[in-house]
Amino acid sequence: MNHSYKRGLAYLFSLIPGAGQMYIGLMNRGLQIMLFFWGTIAVISFVNVLEALGLLLVVLYFYSFFDAINAIRKHKEGIPVEDHPIINYNSLDATKRINKKIIGYVFIFLGAFKFLDEVMYLMKDYFIDSFYHNFDDITVSILLILIGVVILIRFNKNSKNVKQLPQPEE
Repeated sequence: MNHSYKRGLAYLFSLIPGAGQMYIGLMNRGLQIMLFFWGTIAVISFVNVLEALGLLLVVLYFYSFFDAINAIRKHKEGIPVEDHPIINYNSLDATKRINKKIIGYVFIFLGAFKFLDEVMYLMKDYFIDSFYHNFDDITVSILLILIGVVILIRFNKNSKNVKQLPQPEE
């Protein structure tokens, strides 16, 4: 990484998750951190699960901050810093295909949670009026469930076509 920058600005940007990494030239890493952090905030605001995901926000924030500070220190000491993404999607092979299954279940869980939350709200109020005002939230929750189901269906199709890796001989 041969990127020149002002260290004071780098420290200032490191207070924003992902921005410090992007300022010093670690675009992949910074973008992933930013997407994780702000995506978590979007999910929290959409699904209303602050208790469960609030801790994740704190962990992501501190990880981002100290990752940027560490990269700044390495750059200052002349140690090369490569822009490795946090999650390398190209390295997910047959042994790690369980990740897609988990992601599918997470989408189904979030969609079902939001759907049930909206349905319970509708049962409290006048059905027709509330349904009209919450139609977009209900539609998004059903869409989340459908995305999770599609991911799981594709996972099951792909797992049938995956060849078993040969086991090493002892």
